[in-house]
Amino acid sequence: MTQTEIFSFVVQTLYWFFLYGCIGWGVEVVYAAIKERRLVNRGFLCGPICPIYGCGMVVLNWTVAALASSGEGKSVSAVAVFFVGMVLTTAIELVGGWALFKIYHIRWWDYSNMKFNIGGYICPQFSLLWGLGSVIMVKVVHPALAKASSPLPMKVLVPAEAAVLALFVVDLIVSAAAATGLNKKLKEIDEVRARLRVTSDKLTTVLGVSAMTADTILDEQKLQLALAKLEGRENAAELKLEMLLRANEMRAKLRDISVDKMGTRRLLRAFPDMKSLTYAETLASTRAGVRRLNELAAAAKTAAKEVAQTAKETAQTAVGTAAAAAQTAKETAANAAQSAAQTAKEAAASAIQTARETGVTTPQSTRPAKDEPGE
Repeated sequence: MTQTEIFSFVVQTLYWFFLYGCIGWGVEVVYAAIKERRLVNRGFLCGPICPIYGCGMVVLNWTVAALASSGEGKSVSAVAVFFVGMVLTTAIELVGGWALFKIYHIRWWDYSNMKFNIGGYICPQFSLLWGLGSVIMVKVVHPALAKASSPLPMKVLVPAEAAVLALFVVDLIVSAAAATGLNKKLKEIDEVRARLRVTSDKLTTVLGVSAMTADTILDEQKLQLALAKLEGRENAAELKLEMLLRANEMRAKLRDISVDKMGTRRLLRAFPDMKSLTYAETLASTRAGVRRLNELAAAAKTAAKEVAQTAKETAQTAVGTAAAAAQTAKETAANAAQSAAQTAKEAAASAIQTARETGVTTPQSTRPAKDEPGE
């Protein structure tokens, strides 16, 4: 192959890798939405791509093309595609799952509950689905996509793929760091849980009750009510302070995960069947703890909105009442002034009438008359 042919082959391979990686991501999102009834960004990476699907389709297309070439140009039968696709995709899933486990000590997907599974990485039920999917992709989807994308010139593909490849590498680095950080966070939470158990055991000894539940520790109001029972007990202040510090430490660790939407939190949501052999119990409690903290935060937010709405309505009512009172006072004053003026007018008229009846002249009538002419 010439350098030009090699370059063209690499460009086309990257094109199909990214395209089928995005299609695979879409399939995973739809599957999760149907299963869990919510949208979840599935996959190891933050971006909308699942590399394992891209690798699987690229290798499958290479293999089918090689089989067609060895068969003197004859198309590969659907049965052959089924078995080839089933074997190749299952092998990629096995190697990928094993490699991720060896690197991060976490099993990102787990088929342990499926019959005849191998190490929890693969199972025949999904292998059959991969085979069926391979037939659909090779015989139906790929020809249609190849026909639609054939007019794309190299001057368009090369810069576009360079930009996507750069983003892909950055995403890969960020996601790998997040996966590494997940183990670190689980270790820290495991240590906090151990300290919490020690403090909880002390409280159990003093109060003579069962150990505090995770819900009590995460809910600050419930924790305060529980610690109120320590009043009057020996070392009550020290135990209360110790428990509050441990509970606050645990809540802080869980909040860090809850707000890390592009890192640890996203990975926990993307892989609901994830298992850690080292921190299995801690991983389960972390999931439950983050979920409970989110519920408490949502409840607090709703309560704050209700209080704000009530305050707003109260203020509006107070303003309305004040305005009504001012209007009433204004109307009352106007009526009083009008009534007083009317009363004064009536009193003046009455006085004039009385004066006339009694023969009292008005001030104008008491002035001396002018002399008559001739006097």
